[in-house]
Order: sequence, then structure tokens, then C-alpha cells
Amino acid sequence: MRIVFAKISFVLSVLASLWLTFGILKIVPFMIKIHGETDIRAHASLAVFFLICATWGFWKDDHR
Repeated sequence: MRIVFAKISFVLSVLASLWLTFGILKIVPFMIKIHGETDIRAHASLAVFFLICATWGFWKDDHR
């Protein structure tokens, strides 16, 4: 289940990164608004969030 979550998070992070790139190039509009933050930072934060979730999912559980 954890690997499935990681794969989905990774795909979402790639999509968020592409949306960020296309938004910077003004091909698509930015859709996420966070009060007090720029649109670019809000979209970059979304991509980083999904990458962190994917990292957790792919991380080996060697501590046991």
C-alpha cells in the first residue's frame, strides 16, 4: 500500500512541476492561491509536498 501511495505521489509531483513550468511560461494559469504567498511559491510548495510524500513511501523501513 505504501508503494502505491508513493507512486501516486510521485506522478502528482511531476504533474505539479509541469504545471509550475507551464504557468511560469504563461501557457496555463496558476490555480492555487495561498494568502500572503506568490502564485509561483504556492505551486512550487505543492510539488515539494508531493515529492516529500513520495519519498516517505519509497523509504525503506530498515529501522526494525
